[in-house]
Amino acid sequence: PLELPRVKKRPLSWNKITPSEWKSWAKIKSLLPYPGDEAPMENTQSFIAYDNDFIYIAVEASEKLRMPLAKQAMPYNNDCIEFYFQNAKKEIVQVVIDAAGRVFSLPQNIAKELHIVSSVKKGSGYTIFAAVPWKILQIKEIIPGMILPFNLTRVRIDPNAEKSSWGPVRKVFGFRDVQKFGSLIPGALAEGMGRYEEFFVSEK
Repeated sequence: PLELPRVKKRPLSWNKITPSEWKSWAKIKSLLPYPGDEAPMENTQSFIAYDNDFIYIAVEASEKLRMPLAKQAMPYNNDCIEFYFQNAKKEIVQVVIDAAGRVFSLPQNIAKELHIVSSVKKGSGYTIFAAVPWKILQIKEIIPGMILPFNLTRVRIDPNAEKSSWGPVRKVFGFRDVQKFGSLIPGALAEGMGRYEEFFVSEK
């Protein structure tokens, strides 16, 4: 499980990618190879926080061997990252964001609710910042300690195609293998208290 801090104000990355503000966010350090694949050649890491209205997810996708590719019309046919959530109704919500910041979602009508900022740097890779409204996950109240099933995945197309995932998904179910999703938990378990409480991102 990944325990999430709360931000006191809207992140600067809402307007411009600002990695320095993610240092005290919860961190996913790397992804697992897709079943049957070799270890990923390029690293993917993510930083996550939240407030009353959004869950904020920043992803840094390294790409040292070539420029990120995003020439096809549909985001899922390009170099992309994907978020998979299980919402409050036990339905899977999928968000695909390609290296150019273009979005595809299932259900399709939620894409317009997302706020996306992206940047590409030659020789380094691409970075995505996404603000995902709690409301599209059918969550009306953020309760410390509640469990949000979640998977972060990445697809790199040819050349050097590869797939990777935060959750240890099974090949027969693919990235939507909800039983193998990780968990996002707002707040942290208070030591000696036996309950979860919110904690805020450091302002330093």
